[in-house]
Amino acid sequence: MKPKRVPWPRRKKTLVWSLTAALLVVVLMAGHFLCFTPGQALRAAEFHAATGRTQLVLERSVGNLPLYFSRNDQVLMVTPFRPSLRYDWRNNGHPLLVVDCTRDPEGVRAGGLHVWDPESQDSHLLLFGWVDLPGAASVVAHYTGTATSSSYDSPELTAAIVQAGAEKGRFWTEVTLPGDAIHLTPDQLLVLDQTGRTLCTYDLTGHWGYASYPLSETR
Repeated sequence: MKPKRVPWPRRKKTLVWSLTAALLVVVLMAGHFLCFTPGQALRAAEFHAATGRTQLVLERSVGNLPLYFSRNDQVLMVTPFRPSLRYDWRNNGHPLLVVDCTRDPEGVRAGGLHVWDPESQDSHLLLFGWVDLPGAASVVAHYTGTATSSSYDSPELTAAIVQAGAEKGRFWTEVTLPGDAIHLTPDQLLVLDQTGRTLCTYDLTGHWGYASYPLSETR
């Protein structure tokens, strides 16, 4: 038996729908609403935040969420990219944090991110940045205020500064905290030398971002 021939009008309709879908993808990509690579997500984040071109300086992950840290002379930005048709396509290309660094002290850029996992109820505090000061060895971030309740937690975050290689001057640390407390994010960063002497004090006020992501979900 000969295979049934598909009428031309049906094939034409399929072709039209295929071209329409392809055109929609092109339009979404041109408008930076759809990203297929980390590079596209970074360019989209620059577009949405109007930061101008930034340079990728650090790549890290919290749980199964890859994060891309970039900067220029004016901003420090954090952009997520996790391929997923069910959830993350709406968030790829939208920065989680944009720090205005125009008033920061010379040679220091820093920020923090509070990522809450709705599945485990845990909080992940991330501290990251870049230091270009002679003798800088580590950083310490802490909350300078006074907790008004015993249910408040004010963790101290410490990180070593990379001394050589492609990531020279970068620092990164992550702490995981249980969800049964209110966490006060650090508002001050100290840059220390190897002896523990303070080289610079950096104000972290307004340098924190917040995001809610399922960090253990397999997709």
